[in-house]
Amino acid sequence: MGEEILSMKGVNKSFPGVQALKEVDFSCRQGEVHALVGHNGAGKSTLIKVLGGVYTADSGEIYLHGKRFKPDSPLDGTLAGISIIYQEFNLVPDLSVAKNMFLAREPRTKLGFLDQRSMIRKSRQLLERLSVENVTPVDYIRDLSVNQMQLVEIAKALSVKADIIVMDEPTAALPISDVQKLFDTIHKLKAEGVTIIYISHRMEDIFEVADRVTLMKDGRMIATLEVEGLDHNTLIEKMTGRSITDFFPPRTSYEENKKTVFEVNGLKSTAMKAAVSFKIREYEIFGITGLEGCGSTELARALFGVDRIESGEVQFKKEGIKISTPREGLFQGFGYLTKDRRKEGLLLGASLRENIAIPSRVKKHRGYFLDLKKELAQVERIAGEMNIRAGSLNIESKDLSGGNQQKVILSKWLLTECKILIVDEPTRGIDVDSKVEIYQLMRNLVESGVVVIVLSSDMEEILGLCDRILVLHRGEPKAVLNWEKATEHIILLAATGSELDQDGEPTSKMNGSNGERI
Repeated sequence: MGEEILSMKGVNKSFPGVQALKEVDFSCRQGEVHALVGHNGAGKSTLIKVLGGVYTADSGEIYLHGKRFKPDSPLDGTLAGISIIYQEFNLVPDLSVAKNMFLAREPRTKLGFLDQRSMIRKSRQLLERLSVENVTPVDYIRDLSVNQMQLVEIAKALSVKADIIVMDEPTAALPISDVQKLFDTIHKLKAEGVTIIYISHRMEDIFEVADRVTLMKDGRMIATLEVEGLDHNTLIEKMTGRSITDFFPPRTSYEENKKTVFEVNGLKSTAMKAAVSFKIREYEIFGITGLEGCGSTELARALFGVDRIESGEVQFKKEGIKISTPREGLFQGFGYLTKDRRKEGLLLGASLRENIAIPSRVKKHRGYFLDLKKELAQVERIAGEMNIRAGSLNIESKDLSGGNQQKVILSKWLLTECKILIVDEPTRGIDVDSKVEIYQLMRNLVESGVVVIVLSSDMEEILGLCDRILVLHRGEPKAVLNWEKATEHIILLAATGSELDQDGEPTSKMNGSNGERI
């Protein structure tokens, strides 16, 4: 590993009512992967925005290659060889992949004209370097999936030929197959002498790619540790002050004779590849998982009325439910936390208060006038119960941390007093403390009688949180597993298409109509 390439000393940054950075010292070596971790609001994003020239530090010094560096704009950071991949995509939807990669840096011919061929060729080379499939340089960003956009952002960063690349939650939106491709790319960049600052809430990422890890809390640096010799539990305890065994709340005792409260029979929408059936019993968190493209999100969209249902029926407490629009889903008692919270879950320009209140206004309001005083009291109550950390209820949702944004979305459904809550990737891109709070909330909800359906690709989350688990393969149910028998190995067997017997071994003895093991 090389010599020190970056040094930030005594950096302070304040915003109205908040000191985001407090005497921060941070350094990186050439050719290392340096992880930066801490809960949402710890100051990680503020620190990299100071480094990248988005914010100007109130005080402190930055040295790059041993020379004083004082960026006044993002362009200064780019010209100095710093490329930042933000968690919130910085792409223009109505431009092609190639034009996004080279925006404001378009290659020109000798006569000064746009060199379209060169731009497309270079873009294709970058996509091939990341082994990106099903994306071409001429595709429009608006037509890409979330994980495809994430890979384009990474390719865009590589196009700068930076000495330092900052990756803010780069795997949060990626399926397992693309995560490994990203890790392979990181190892190659490291071998080429590129320094990577890696921000993530995924502990497994840190142990896979990082050389050192720095912990932040409340705007301060807590410690910098060598990853070699560090174990998962120790890192968690240093970050949160709690053992990993305290992550998931205790389960309610599992009983086969618990009555069924929610039932899906032969449900198929226009977007689903196969009909799905399952039953949910009282007081259990029901998990749905599989590999990327397994069909879990399409199932959730069908249940909430986003996609048109072609066949099948849904029952809640033995009463049939018919849903053809999200509005009907809302009135039937459903809540739906989507996978993409920023695009589909929030009105980013609206206040925290508005985001929480709007669904309840639609569901409960019958007169011409709103009781704003009563509504404010309800929003304050739910925001307090959810431990949403914000200086004011009037703060715009786009300015909240990822964990707080997720809590806002959960709050709005809780305020509607929903009876069936569907959560798609509930803890993607949020800090450890917020994860623990959300897990406890979901356990409290099922114990109060709410049906909770968790869709997740996080195997630790599925195994640690859910009482029973439906495994899908290309839209088709392959198994429903009790948590006591479920393991990562068994789930992956089913997720890749194997039929399982009672002991989790491959077999053809499976009732394909409802996914229950014989």
